[in-house]
Amino acid sequence: MKITQANCFKAVLGAVVLSQITACFGPQESNQQSELSAPMSSEALTFATWNVEHLAYPANKGCKPRSKADLAAMQAYAANLNADIIALQEVASAQAIAQIFPQDQWQIIVSKRADSEVYSCRETGNTSTQQKVAFAIRKGIPVLKQHHYDELALGLNGLRYGLSVTVDTADGATEVMNVHLKSGCFVDDYEKSDRKACPTFSKQAVWLDKWFESKEASKQPYIVMGDFNHRLATKNNRLMQELANNSNGSTSTLEHITHDVVSCHPRYPAPIDHLFAGGFNQAKPVNVQMRYFADNKESAMLSDHCAVTFTLENK
Repeated sequence: MKITQANCFKAVLGAVVLSQITACFGPQESNQQSELSAPMSSEALTFATWNVEHLAYPANKGCKPRSKADLAAMQAYAANLNADIIALQEVASAQAIAQIFPQDQWQIIVSKRADSEVYSCRETGNTSTQQKVAFAIRKGIPVLKQHHYDELALGLNGLRYGLSVTVDTADGATEVMNVHLKSGCFVDDYEKSDRKACPTFSKQAVWLDKWFESKEASKQPYIVMGDFNHRLATKNNRLMQELANNSNGSTSTLEHITHDVVSCHPRYPAPIDHLFAGGFNQAKPVNVQMRYFADNKESAMLSDHCAVTFTLENK
């Protein structure tokens, strides 16, 4: 019989033995919702990542002012993704997100990064709003944990935290991380580049590789989504090679889900938004899609990134 968390809990319910409970569940962080109340999911889940480009509240503020018509179009686009868990980048606040993902339908979790210094927007001359990462998660999906990885910001003003949520999938508790890395290091080997952004990107890359390896070592299933500001699908990309090889010599379970996806942006065909998964046995990523806007002319795009989606379904 397959041993699930629920079965394991029933087996030790009658005995007040802490070691037995620990054997069932292992050490836990402080949870937003008890894992005991959330059985292992057998339902397929659809995931997305979408950089919404300076989404502000009120929407007509900041570097990408939007009208009511713009917001209505973005809300329709978001609904048509039919996604359950969406990693968002460049959002100012929960109020900004709620303009697209209504709070009666979605749980909104925003990075706890402190506000960074504002600046004058190049295109509009407006004062910038905040760029944070966040999740929109369909109501009814239990969020078992959330974690704010301030390490990814390297202690520097303006860099984004990593943000993760843990949800149940067919393989059990699965950590899903959202990242938005330093821009400006668009080269295959950041260690050999003299671009100003590359030393910072390199430090983020080292931290991220260690995070991937920790998941591989723990054999916990994981998903990473977001704006990497890096062309990871190119043949000789250093970061991709680092992520795909475990330093202990073990075979990596990492799957670069978007390795053959083409960007929707008319001027930038090489994608910088990526999806990764690893550690899965019962579930499989399928149906990877770049989700084009209704009008994909650059002047009409709802944001400068399209969403990318995939479905995690049982084998």
